[in-house]
Amino acid sequence: MRSAGDDLEGQLEQIDKTWQHQHAALERVLAEPSLAARRAAQTEVAADAVVILSEADRLVSALEKAAHTANQRVDFILYLV
Repeated sequence: MRSAGDDLEGQLEQIDKTWQHQHAALERVLAEPSLAARRAAQTEVAADAVVILSEADRLVSALEKAAHTANQRVDFILYLV
């Protein structure tokens, strides 16, 4: 199903990296005694959420494209048989 150059692993790694950053920011929200520091961490959490959503959407699009290509190949093989 996968084609060369689809970079699905790279996309997953980017999502994981952003999630790890978001998780660290969430830990700071809970641990920071200063209100200003907690708010800064909350801003990071919100920004990371937007990035994760965008990256996940891009990954789903890539998966849909790969599935469509695989279906086309299967249909072509079935017609040949």
